[in-house]
Amino acid sequence: MTRKFWITALTLALLASPLPGSSVSTVRGQDVKQVEIPPVLINDVEPGATRVHPARPYLESTSFALLELDVTEIDPDSLLKWINQTTGNDFDPKLVQPEREMFQSLRDDGIDGLYVTASLRSIAERFPLIILPTNAASKADSIAKSFRQWIDARQIAGLTDQWDVRSDQSNTLVGVPAAIERAMNPKPSGRFDLTETNSDDVEHPDRITAVLDDDVRSDLALLMPTSVPKSWGEGLSGTSINPRQAISDIRRVVISWRMPPRPEMRIRIETIDLAAAERTKELVTGLLSGFTGGSDAFDVECLNQTVVLTASEAQVITQLKVLIPNSAERIQQAKRKSLGRLSLALHNFNSAFRHLPAGVYTDPAGTPLYGWRTALLPFLDQSALWSLMDRKQAWNSDANAPVRKTVVPLYAMPANHASDQTPTDTTLRAPVFPGSVWHGNRTPPAIDDATDGLKETIVLIDAPPEAAVEWSDPDQWILAEDDVIGQIFGDRDEVMVVMLWGDVRILKRSEMTEAKMKSMLTASSGD
Repeated sequence: MTRKFWITALTLALLASPLPGSSVSTVRGQDVKQVEIPPVLINDVEPGATRVHPARPYLESTSFALLELDVTEIDPDSLLKWINQTTGNDFDPKLVQPEREMFQSLRDDGIDGLYVTASLRSIAERFPLIILPTNAASKADSIAKSFRQWIDARQIAGLTDQWDVRSDQSNTLVGVPAAIERAMNPKPSGRFDLTETNSDDVEHPDRITAVLDDDVRSDLALLMPTSVPKSWGEGLSGTSINPRQAISDIRRVVISWRMPPRPEMRIRIETIDLAAAERTKELVTGLLSGFTGGSDAFDVECLNQTVVLTASEAQVITQLKVLIPNSAERIQQAKRKSLGRLSLALHNFNSAFRHLPAGVYTDPAGTPLYGWRTALLPFLDQSALWSLMDRKQAWNSDANAPVRKTVVPLYAMPANHASDQTPTDTTLRAPVFPGSVWHGNRTPPAIDDATDGLKETIVLIDAPPEAAVEWSDPDQWILAEDDVIGQIFGDRDEVMVVMLWGDVRILKRSEMTEAKMKSMLTASSGD
């Protein structure tokens, strides 16, 4: 008797056997419904297989992706610790708290695997179908709570909040009601291509498989150009790659990985024939050349009709350092971005009022009310906060307490943990120095009033931590004429400044002299 005979006989026996507990519990708020348990269809048994893949009965004809995760191996805290050690960062463990709580809850419920399927229907429904193998229908409430807390914490854009959780003796399903109804009444889809396995799957149990249905792939190919546009990058432009042909060539893509401390990644691109594999390898090599690290990011080889990309532990670490800058680099990038937005706000204010904001706004008696940072609020998407401010009363009055206690993200400049800055503090300061744009009690100048050159005149500085103030504090940063470098740099080797022209520049202490520093602070001194 053949293997096919025994597989068919076993399947028939399973279908004929009564299953204990023929009801399914459904969680949607507190509602519980009774539904039929989906049978395992004969046509859904994979050729040569002795067991049905947990996701197999739920795949649809339009399914195109399947994510498989080993829940027992996922440790968000250990992963974050490894990332910190590898990249020189100090990410707070709270960053992964939602994932920590969700995966621990799943493990507590006896769940060791998680499968997520995506189909053309799920795109329209704005929620994938999630399959959790479990033999306890009573876990539906707990699973629903875990996913709800995680989705609420992450605020994932685009997901609908109209989803259910249903359980039977073998699986728990999470998805929109229509998707679960389809899953509970499956039709044989013949989509073995999403659940095929090979020897790599033992070493890399976590993976994403993507396969486009033949008709969908044909339609997509018709939308692709026959030559590479320049907009796709210099690495591909001018090559003989035909994007339309590439879509037709690729049958299946499997991305698998091993978690730290010995990370590894593998991408298998299965094509329709040997010629397609060679064309796909050329395409992949061209794409990699446009990435940081270039072709060194992966080892690429053709194995018959499959193009295999492998990233070793060393290659994964190298790419991770590129993708996740260390703490100092991230702080610098964030500061540059904030200063760039602040520069744009200054120029927009100047365009609206024909001059820069005043360093400090006072009442008739000379009492400081608010400063330039507050005046810029309407130009920083903070019009509501500007309207809340009682500008006839001082910034630190009881009436303005709600404004003063509000954190303005752009002003809350990132600082090292050694700093004692609070979220309402800022190091964005306007230097007051004889001849600077902020000096004196005259009418604020316009940007074009500067005669020393807009590209050579400093208007704002990321001051040392010891010069930080509350963002709403109009206190002026008055620089003494002695040791200007020391006041601006503090104990830092570099400082970020905004020039009147609008560009953000990094000044190096080693390249500065007192005379040069003073010259850059003045706007119309003729130097």
